[in-house]
Amino acid sequence: ENIQNAQKSVPKDSLPMFNFILGKSYYCLDKFDSAIPYFNDFLKTQSKPDEYAKNAILIQLMCAQKTNNETVYAHTFEKLTQLFPNDPDTAKALFIHSLLLKEDGKLKEADEKLVFIKNHFAEFASKEQFLFEFGISCLENQRNEEAKDIFQNFVQIFKGSENEQSAWKLYLSSCVSTFESYQHKQDQNNTSSYSKNDFAKELKVILKNAQSLDTELHLDLAHVYSKICFELEDFVGAIYANQELVFSKEKENLDPLTLSEIHLTSSLCYAEMKMAQEHAMHLEMAHQLNKNIFNSVTNNLLQYNAHIALAGF
Repeated sequence: ENIQNAQKSVPKDSLPMFNFILGKSYYCLDKFDSAIPYFNDFLKTQSKPDEYAKNAILIQLMCAQKTNNETVYAHTFEKLTQLFPNDPDTAKALFIHSLLLKEDGKLKEADEKLVFIKNHFAEFASKEQFLFEFGISCLENQRNEEAKDIFQNFVQIFKGSENEQSAWKLYLSSCVSTFESYQHKQDQNNTSSYSKNDFAKELKVILKNAQSLDTELHLDLAHVYSKICFELEDFVGAIYANQELVFSKEKENLDPLTLSEIHLTSSLCYAEMKMAQEHAMHLEMAHQLNKNIFNSVTNNLLQYNAHIALAGF
């Protein structure tokens, strides 16, 4: 009420500056909701790109961000681009706007802002925070291969970053999604440009940085990698991955059936490599962990062949 009475006594030509001062005062007191209407009134009167207009716009953008007010942020951003079209703060303001849109669940609109930054503000688009958020946005909008490339570069460029561990996990996630997408295209007789061999190479890189993965994810990844190596007839690669699993400190986190499957895969690899003793040993270990493993005709034949090979036939 006192402020309203004071406003009435302010000369009309001084009222904009009065609103500016009030808005800034509330901002300094962290009363962001109270600051917003005064900056709104001030900015309505501004048509020239001076320091007061710029200051008010930047503070209003901050108030909108603090109060998660996407509508105010959008209107204020329009004022920024109107008065300061080539300002270096435009990219940052766009980026924050995209984060507010994302918090509101408007993923497509948020992604459009990020794509615009990527295409028009190259310097800002190379920054760590932008690349991390843009990679996530690509994943959320099913642009898996683009996300994969972003996180592949991220983990190389920003080593030691607080986002590095998350980036490795997102890199893995985008690799899996890309591979699944291309497998689906192959099933529909479309040409795949991301092969199982490409997938295996990227999994190998991620496995070398397993410290970024939690135990369960690391074990699952190593298991998947060994099976893919076997399918690609990279028997040495499959055995190496299985040995890491069997001899790792994390072995106790593997259930007996999974361990049995790991030994069975190793046994198959050694059979392909004509190494009868190792083939039989791993087959026996697989059986010890899973007594039902020889219930299938195929695995019964494997056991028979292993004994035949050991006998020298």
